[in-house]
Amino acid sequence: MVAALGVADGSAALWLQRATFLLVGMGGVSLLALLARWSAFCELFAHFRVQYLVLQVVALVLVLLQRRFDLATVVVLIAVPHLLAVAPYLPGTLRRHPAVPAAADARLVALNLQFNNGDFERARDYLLATRPDVLVISEFTPRAAQRLAFLESGYPHRVLRPRNSAWGIAVYSRVPILETVDLPLDGGRSSQLRLRLGFAGGPVDLYALHLASPTGPGRAALRNAQLERLAGIVTAVRAAAPSVPAVVVGDLNLTPFSPWFGDLLRKAGLRDARQPFGLHVTWPALPLPLWIPIDHCLVAGDLAIPGVAAGPAMGSDHLPLEIRLARSAP
Repeated sequence: MVAALGVADGSAALWLQRATFLLVGMGGVSLLALLARWSAFCELFAHFRVQYLVLQVVALVLVLLQRRFDLATVVVLIAVPHLLAVAPYLPGTLRRHPAVPAAADARLVALNLQFNNGDFERARDYLLATRPDVLVISEFTPRAAQRLAFLESGYPHRVLRPRNSAWGIAVYSRVPILETVDLPLDGGRSSQLRLRLGFAGGPVDLYALHLASPTGPGRAALRNAQLERLAGIVTAVRAAAPSVPAVVVGDLNLTPFSPWFGDLLRKAGLRDARQPFGLHVTWPALPLPLWIPIDHCLVAGDLAIPGVAAGPAMGSDHLPLEIRLARSAP
């Protein structure tokens, strides 16, 4: 019996050791994220910082159980860059609700509908239940326009750019639309919009976007070029009308952990409205532990965002992003 237990203990120790080295090895691979600026392939690793942290916490527990303090140091060093990337979002992630609910002038929903989505009933039910003041829909197709025609009675102001692909977009608004500009981010390959909305407290520029998905180096380069052009446009518009705040919403196809995201914020003078409220992941809307935040709300100027949260699954591969806006009078 003792021998048998000894073999069992030895087997368990072996498996524990293997699991430990596997997790530490995976942690080492995760450091490819640090090369994201120089490689589209490595950028893919940059998006999963939260998952890496979870794995490294498990790895740290295992190495401490084995009293492998040398490996513990390695695990901690691997975890540090991921922790630094995630840390700005942790206070909001750990706090389920704001300490003091703030008033909002309008509710905005940004929703990637998924162009080949056939489940419009859940989208209909969700939109009828939430009734946002401004609704931005990406991957907006002619079929979606037909199936969501009921929105027209409740939204007197709208700009629709349907396409038979993933690159159509639409904005439905109860707030008056004062100006509409189609943005030349990629030579017309996708529809991108800037709308000036007439809030009671003053106008707000709304950028409704869906940028290229970085499925390869060429697509990543296209998305980065779109980001560069967007930064230039936001900067120019803000320079011409500095009193008009801007809100950039939509599927940008990158996470806050990409270096290109930080470049956009810095060059365009934007801030990440999601940060005080946590990560609120939006993709994929599947029971897989690969969730990442790629739908965004970015703001500039005198515009408060009392709340940002991911909405429920409603038939798309994305979760909607729900945003509350508060426009202070100039």
